[in-house]
Amino acid sequence: MSLKKFELDIRDTISSLINLINDYCWNKISPNYSFILSDIVDIKDCNRKEKKIINDEKIPVNFKHALEFLEKEHSDLHDINFYVFKVKKGRTVIEIQYYRKSNLDKAFFEMVKNNLPMLHAKISMPIYAKNGKRFDANWESEGLIHQWKTFMYNFKNRKFIRD
Repeated sequence: MSLKKFELDIRDTISSLINLINDYCWNKISPNYSFILSDIVDIKDCNRKEKKIINDEKIPVNFKHALEFLEKEHSDLHDINFYVFKVKKGRTVIEIQYYRKSNLDKAFFEMVKNNLPMLHAKISMPIYAKNGKRFDANWESEGLIHQWKTFMYNFKNRKFIRD
C-alpha cells in the first residue's frame, strides 16, 4: 500500500467518523480537527475516567503531525481506531488509538505480519442512548446532563427485588 493510499484511507475513515457523530449525536462538529494518539496497550486497563485524565494531559496535534506518526509506524500497525474525544464549538479533538503488530503474540503475528493496518471509525454510546435518540458526543466527560440521564435510565430500569 502506498502512503498516499494510506492517507486517503485515513481521510475516508475520519469522514466516516464525522458521519457517525452527525447521525447519532446532537453536537455541531467543528471542521477544525486536532488529534491525540494513544497506544491501546497503554490504556487497555484504564476505565473511562482514567482514560479521560490521560487524554486531557495530551497535547493535540494537527492532521499533518498525526499522519506523519502513522506513516512512520505504518509497517508495525495492526489496528487503528478513530474516536471523537471532545467536541467544542471551535474544535473537534479526535483520538487515534492504535495497536501494534509487535504487541501481538508470536503465532498471531506470523499470520498478520504482512497485512495492512485495519482502520475503524467508532463512537462510544451511553447506556441511555436507544431508539434513535441523539446524545451528547461529550458524554464521556460525565457532565451534569449525562449524570442526570444515567440516573433516570437506572431509575426506570432498576430491578425490583421481592422476597
